Amino acid sequence: MRFFAFALSLAAGCASNPLSNARYWPIDGCTSFNTTHVRFTRADGSLIKVLPKRTCDSVSSAASKIQSVSGFYLSRVFIVDLEDPNAFATRDKNGSPIAIVSLGMMSAIGSDEDAWAGLMGHEVAHLVKRHGDDRASPQASASGAGSVIAN
Repeated sequence: MRFFAFALSLAAGCASNPLSNARYWPIDGCTSFNTTHVRFTRADGSLIKVLPKRTCDSVSSAASKIQSVSGFYLSRVFIVDLEDPNAFATRDKNGSPIAIVSLGMMSAIGSDEDAWAGLMGHEVAHLVKRHGDDRASPQASASGAGSVIAN
């Protein structure tokens, strides 16, 4: 089994944001390698999680299909170093729409592209319907993540 260490830290932020110390990786970085598994590591090189690359491919493919069908395009999809299965959509610091999925969600759904399509459709719908605009508190952590992710 071949592994590729994939580490990119894009996060910084305030102490009150639960995502402030999280590590982020763009999904396209995960899909670009010709390996069977991807190793997600901390800045010090210690291992966080190993996932099959086909999981990354399924997330990316589902996101592309949902965007094409909906006509609403995300600027990027990110993976975040959180064990809780979760996903959310927000805008980055430049106002561009992004989606973020946790490593826990990636483990839970795996390479089920249909499940990813449902999840990505759900997240895109939040952006299309502007649900975050109406709820300041639930949006706070997602907005905080969006503000710290580089474009």
